[in-house]
Amino acid sequence: MKIEALKNVGSGQTIVFVGNGTTLNEFDLAKVAHPIAACNYFLPHGPAKWGRPPDWYFAHDPSVLFTPWEAHRAFKRLPAPAGYDPTLPSPAAFIDKNRQWFRRRLIVPSNLDWWGGFRAKAVMRGVDPAGCRRWLESWKVHAYVYDPLPAGHDWTARVHRRMAGGYKREDFDPLGYVWNPRLWERLLAPVGPWLMRDLAKSRVPLWGLNSFTTVMLPILLFMGWQRIVLVGVDFDKEGYFFTPYQSPTGQRFFYKEEYDEFSWLCDLAGRLPHRPLIQAVHASRNLLQPPGGLVEFEEVCR
Repeated sequence: MKIEALKNVGSGQTIVFVGNGTTLNEFDLAKVAHPIAACNYFLPHGPAKWGRPPDWYFAHDPSVLFTPWEAHRAFKRLPAPAGYDPTLPSPAAFIDKNRQWFRRRLIVPSNLDWWGGFRAKAVMRGVDPAGCRRWLESWKVHAYVYDPLPAGHDWTARVHRRMAGGYKREDFDPLGYVWNPRLWERLLAPVGPWLMRDLAKSRVPLWGLNSFTTVMLPILLFMGWQRIVLVGVDFDKEGYFFTPYQSPTGQRFFYKEEYDEFSWLCDLAGRLPHRPLIQAVHASRNLLQPPGGLVEFEEVCR
């Protein structure tokens, strides 16, 4: 099925989007009373920790989907935290082991041709690209599928990227960050002016620096959820809830452009007909400041 079938399926409801940040360890996700959407290495680590699989799972990044975290951990020479299980499978293998649960709960790209990392990423060199494509084909009939559009497919997006300049500066500190777009940034949308129209045609432009702002949040907006609550979406370089670590480059936070892209999507949300409320759960640190503010975890619990 195409993702156009998901339009407004969440109308009037709350969705809790679960990131992979270390602040996720501050909460018991088994208590969440609403549907959970997740991505990346929430599978298999989230169900192993809280016993709860996601109600929606975005299977977007092949370097995550088809590679067990243990391969990344060993490649990066990261210490294994206490209680760590190196035998946990890749997200794709976990999904295969739980096929009945994940039918009609997966959101996947229609192809892997947009991604050139099978040979470029060293950790992927032992992964069979043909096997990954077979996995994707086997799930298409049971999933919601989108067509990935190449970055800069729209002329306004290409102009925006060129005018922004200085991409991926590593000296950004989000403390006190306020989105204050210049006139041209408001006039030239970073993904082009027709994002929701693309989604209605089951097309997803690959425009942003991370998959949350590029794929996941736009699709959640398209699904029509009245309230989107973020938890564990840390936007920093402190590692993951299952393996905290410091970035070897010394970079502490995501890039400024990633914060700008999130803010732009929040601004877009305020102009949609259903005007969804975007909030974040109050944690020990909240670098992202959604327009709907912070809420206590108990507000989304049973």
